[in-house]
Amino acid sequence: MLVAATLIAAVVAILYPAPALSARNEERARTARSRLVRDPIAYESAKEMYEVAPTKPFDSEAGRLIAAVDAALADGKTLEEPAAWDSLVKLNPYRMTKEVQGALLRWVRKSSDRLKKNPRLDPTASSSDFERANGLYRSQKLEQASTSYRRILMGSPGRLDVRNNLGLAQMHLGNDLIAKLQFEINRRLDDGYIASGVNIPVVSERLGQREYAAGIARETQESRPGLAQASFNAQWFELFENDNYDRVSSSPTNMNDGSSISPMGTKKKFEELFSIAQALKKGPQARGFWNMGLFGVMEGEAWWLWPLRILALALFLFVAYVVMVASGAAAKRYSFFLFLLIGGLWYILVWGTSRVVQWPAVIYFVAFGLLSMKMSDS
Repeated sequence: MLVAATLIAAVVAILYPAPALSARNEERARTARSRLVRDPIAYESAKEMYEVAPTKPFDSEAGRLIAAVDAALADGKTLEEPAAWDSLVKLNPYRMTKEVQGALLRWVRKSSDRLKKNPRLDPTASSSDFERANGLYRSQKLEQASTSYRRILMGSPGRLDVRNNLGLAQMHLGNDLIAKLQFEINRRLDDGYIASGVNIPVVSERLGQREYAAGIARETQESRPGLAQASFNAQWFELFENDNYDRVSSSPTNMNDGSSISPMGTKKKFEELFSIAQALKKGPQARGFWNMGLFGVMEGEAWWLWPLRILALALFLFVAYVVMVASGAAAKRYSFFLFLLIGGLWYILVWGTSRVVQWPAVIYFVAFGLLSMKMSDS
């Protein structure tokens, strides 16, 4: 799943519906568990896999949203119904806070315990509905696919295959909180449902929960040592923990659907994944103004950010020019360094203090600016 070249990052139980909660369907479920297929819209690069939605620190709005989900569950609603779903979508930016993580575990327990007592497998839910939803998924109409999966789960929430695919659709949309909820509920409902063991390490890695992701990957490999996806996940985490590039394998491994993957790809591709994962491990820590800068706190890449950046650069050049002209001939020795000092301060204002190259640059600006001023006075 966590691959650099043909990043699998997820599996889909689309070949055979598997309502594994019914004893009469146990043999059918076992068949489905062994017939996983590669996610048709799997991440194709390390960069793509590690591109996650922006995050926010916990605040009163997040607390209100958590309370809304709790109230919906207490009222007998499922997580897929609008009363809870709308709040979960809005909670996604807060997904890495300890408060939301704690609430997630509570919701997983409550939902799975309720479904164990009453799986509500609706006999009117046809396989054609599931196939239509999967068709939307394969066409990358993820919002529509999610709506279709949710509609099925509202009537038959015990359908593990539907819940798995809903989690995948939400993960590709960047809603990792909801994806994690769906996969974890499936795992508690049936620890033998292998799709959960393959998908949880991916979404957990995206959530910055590497130790937990690695543990699930190892458990899944031990339970299904012949499954390529499970073996790859466990091997990737092992190599990552050991920083051991020499053990990277480039030989293909056959998948259950007859295709093949390269478990580690080339050393270059693995190093790409490693470096991006390291960057993810460091943050995001804080999104305050001094940490992220003027443009860092403005989330996303909206078109209107670019005119603002150009305007900020123009203002910097104008202010620097005015200062240099005003300094006059007496300041010839240090006017250039004053220009650099203003540039450093502007850089912090715009981009914050989180960039690796910033502090050495600022120290350089200040040191040479002060030195020039001292030389000018002597």
